[in-house]
Amino acid sequence: FLNAGQITAVKELELIVNSLVNAGNSKEIEKYLTAFYQYSEENISNVKKTIQELKNKIDSETNPEKKKALNETLKYFEDIENSLNALKEEIRNLDNLGVLSGNNVAIKATNTVENSGLLTAKTDINIKGNSFVNRGITQSERDIFIETIGNILNTSRLTAGNSISITGNSF
Repeated sequence: FLNAGQITAVKELELIVNSLVNAGNSKEIEKYLTAFYQYSEENISNVKKTIQELKNKIDSETNPEKKKALNETLKYFEDIENSLNALKEEIRNLDNLGVLSGNNVAIKATNTVENSGLLTAKTDINIKGNSFVNRGITQSERDIFIETIGNILNTSRLTAGNSISITGNSF
C-alpha cells in the first residue's frame, strides 16, 4: 500500500496491509511544519471574535474620528483573517505530503511499515509489522505503540504526549 496523498479519519483509521509506505516529500514536510506552526484554528477564532466586536463598536460609535480609527483597526484584523485562511488553504493543498491521520491510528502489516510523511493521531498510534522505518513525523497526542519482529529504524521524529512503547529486534 502506497500513500503519497492524504488519508484522514475523524475517528478510527485502521490499515491492514501486506506492507505500507506512507510516502512524503521532505520539502513538502518542511513547508507543512512551517505553515503548521504559524496557523491554528484558535487564532482564526480569536480574529473572528475581534472582528465582530469591532463591528459592534463601529455600529454604536458616534464620534467620526473614533469610528475612522475603529474602521482602520477592523481592516487590519480582516487582513489577518484573510492571511490565516490563505495559510489554511495552503496547508490543505500540499502535494506529496503523505498524510495518515485519525483519532486513533492502527496499522497492521505482514511486512514493513515505512513512514516518510506525516502519521498523526489525536489519541494513540499502534503499529504492528515485520519492521518499521520512520523517516517522517510520527506524532500522537497520547501514546505510540510500535511492535515488530524485525528492526526499527527512526531517522526523524517520534513524538507522543504521554509515552512511547517500542518492541522489536533492534532500534
